[in-house]
Amino acid sequence: MRILVCLILWMASLGVLAEESLQAQAARLKQDVIELNRELYRLEEELLYPADTQLVVYVAMDPDAPFELDGVELTIDNSPGTSYLYSDRELRALRQGGIQRLYTGNVAAGPHEIVAVFNGRDANGRYMRKAARLKMTKTKDAKYLELRVRRSGRSAAQPDFIVREMK
Repeated sequence: MRILVCLILWMASLGVLAEESLQAQAARLKQDVIELNRELYRLEEELLYPADTQLVVYVAMDPDAPFELDGVELTIDNSPGTSYLYSDRELRALRQGGIQRLYTGNVAAGPHEIVAVFNGRDANGRYMRKAARLKMTKTKDAKYLELRVRRSGRSAAQPDFIVREMK
């Protein structure tokens, strides 16, 4: 009888060990899938946007900028690049130091004009639509640009809108 009870307990412990082993294997497989997905995304980015033609544009906002950003329109060489409308949550994230990747695309090497149109309300609640421009030259390396809304140095109630190359 004692041997039978020991045998049953031993078999039950094997089942628990097998279940724990399956859970560990599933966790490892899940981690492998996540890593493969990350690598696939990186490879896809490299294929779609090679460095010699890649242009990436980010949006940022100073926390004290006197402007409620509704949206941004991006034009590259008089052709529509992209546009984006911001939710309250996204606007809060930008004000807290967040940076949004607005655009990733390809442009040929050489001179280009970037125009960003910022839509929103100023500190007095008036609707504003202001454009900022940058003439830049694309080289063989990827080019990173920043669109930024910040407090004006001339007037605390007015924002400045800038487009600049990121180093």
